[in-house]
Amino acid sequence: MSAWAHSANEAGQRQSLRDHLLNTASLARDFAAAFDAAEAGWTTGLLHDAGKASPEWQERLACLEVGLPTRRADHKSLGAEICHEGGFRHGCLAIAGHHGGIPDHDQRPTDAPAPETLELFHEAVPEAAGLRPIAELVPPAWLKDIAVAEFGTRMLHSCLVDADYLDTSAHFAGSTVSPSATADMSALSAQLQHARRAFLSARPASPVDLHRDAVFEACLQHAADSPGVFRLSAPTGSGKTIAAAAFALRHAELHGKRRVIVAVPFTTITEQNAAVYRSLLGDDVVLEHHSAVEPERLAGRGVENWDAPFVVTTTVQLFDSLFSNKPSKTRKLHRLAHSVIVLDEVQAIPEHLLLPILDGLKVLVEHFAVTVVMASATQPTWEVLKPWRDAHLTPREIVPDPPSLFSALRRVRYQWLPSLGVDDLVERANSVSASLVVVNTTGNARTIANRMMEQDDASTLHLSTRMCRAHRGQVLAEVRTRLADGEAVHLVSTQLIEAGVDLDFPTVMRQEAPAASLIQAAGRANREGRSDLGQVIVFGSDELATIRDYRTALGITRLCFADNPSLLDDPDAVSGYYAMLYAAAATDSSAMEIQRSRRRLAFQHIANQFHMINDASVDVIVDWEGSVHERTMNFLSNRMRRGLEVLPMGMLRSLQPFTVSLPEHFAKRPEIAALIEAPIPGIHFWQGNYDPMTGIGDDAPLSYVY
Repeated sequence: MSAWAHSANEAGQRQSLRDHLLNTASLARDFAAAFDAAEAGWTTGLLHDAGKASPEWQERLACLEVGLPTRRADHKSLGAEICHEGGFRHGCLAIAGHHGGIPDHDQRPTDAPAPETLELFHEAVPEAAGLRPIAELVPPAWLKDIAVAEFGTRMLHSCLVDADYLDTSAHFAGSTVSPSATADMSALSAQLQHARRAFLSARPASPVDLHRDAVFEACLQHAADSPGVFRLSAPTGSGKTIAAAAFALRHAELHGKRRVIVAVPFTTITEQNAAVYRSLLGDDVVLEHHSAVEPERLAGRGVENWDAPFVVTTTVQLFDSLFSNKPSKTRKLHRLAHSVIVLDEVQAIPEHLLLPILDGLKVLVEHFAVTVVMASATQPTWEVLKPWRDAHLTPREIVPDPPSLFSALRRVRYQWLPSLGVDDLVERANSVSASLVVVNTTGNARTIANRMMEQDDASTLHLSTRMCRAHRGQVLAEVRTRLADGEAVHLVSTQLIEAGVDLDFPTVMRQEAPAASLIQAAGRANREGRSDLGQVIVFGSDELATIRDYRTALGITRLCFADNPSLLDDPDAVSGYYAMLYAAAATDSSAMEIQRSRRRLAFQHIANQFHMINDASVDVIVDWEGSVHERTMNFLSNRMRRGLEVLPMGMLRSLQPFTVSLPEHFAKRPEIAALIEAPIPGIHFWQGNYDPMTGIGDDAPLSYVY
């Protein structure tokens, strides 16, 4: 009697257990070869569904096909137990967690394999009869260093999950898995340089261009340096976005790296940077991946695996995935091996998680052939912190003499007003023809925008994360047009404007915030250096809310810069600020507990503790074009009628421009929850009011008609 792995597909064909395991093993072997663990990948893939040979599982499959009720039947434990008996703990944990998540090491299967099921498995898959799942299948470093063993297990789990998913999806689609084409990094590097020259020649010259060229050429020159950790220190507006990509692609070409992954702190910067890279490299090269339509919430219906030569993502996606145990997160991790990771606006990575993050980056660099580039105008001094200090891991500067570059590109004059009323703020902003006001919360932005509109409705615009990406893009296009034409424009925004958004205002007003945010906001003032000095006003206000997590960093910022805000342009002063900030965060108990859990291989425990963002969010699709909901519902209904559970990534990506991330505590309020419809888990429609100026507001239910 044949043993089956999967029920019938659209063509009425089942998939045999042998075919599925051999296919998965082959894919996992290819993936794991990138970090010298090919045989570990093959073995893990061949054993992962061994339990499906049992009569209980075969009976369950038959019942499910005809719609009969059935009990659950375990199919993971047999393969995990075989690995455990051979001392292959990495494979044991990867198999045990290939659906629900990697378990803690002390929760792994430990029972001896059942002889009857083992015999049936060997009959169904004779290739497994002589298999020896032993510890020595993995690189020696995995057996010597617990930190490497932890990341190795994550990587092996990633290979298995991706291979399993790809082969299963291919079966139900009636197709085969096509191997990914190897990216031609030499061609991509040349393409970026050519496209940059064309872009520069098509726009008016800027006084800053000479310095941008110097930064770009330094990146190309140092790309030949040996792999490791690099620091790209350059002021805002000096062309870091393109220069960092030039370094990464050229470095990948010269050192055999397989892909470039650019990680930025905010979704809005991801959107902008991805648009820039697509314009230079092409839509088919650049994959944009962030929290819009969060894959983890799709219960396996659609998961991104970063199978692209150039990925633009968020630091949240990158590091949450690196320390998660869930298949929907870990699936992409094996793509990190032999890559260049650009951490753009690196200063925004939260201090309370630096200990595990720096330790993780060290392991990736030393054992998985990763090169890391830290790009920022406000460079953190990570080399003084324990993980890198103990490993003597010191970033190499790409740009020579950063202090001289910062001095040459000083384009603003700072003023610090510790107490400013909202009326005075609005009057100052409206008194000039063009101004940008940046505040700390979405509520503040709505308040200021509404007050400014009372004085000058036509020139006031608003940006915040309560607006969908398509809406924000429309506003930014309008702002750029007005600035270029010399028309009046007064933009009120949250911090989403601060990095990666290429705007040039003569006057910027920034609510008090940590130093890095102040410097980033200042980068939107006199960006092209066309006037002598732009004006940047840092203001405090008792009438406006601030962010609780800012408390420590804001106190240190005031201490370092309030009396002499011009020091915000001094890299040495900024380094001193970070030294004080890290000293305050050095004893964070949550980071220490994560490190202890990593040494115990407590994967579930680590995932429960590691959160880049403390407040979870709910992503809702707004009907920005007027037919988004209808088109999406028709698509979902058609697939559900055909019994197709997996949603294509193309469909999920197409919804990103119309998605708004709402804080979970806000989305759970009864009056707000009533306005969110979920036709399938993970897809949420916003049915409430969407303001054409400010998007979804706290008062959204007031205009909703039940």
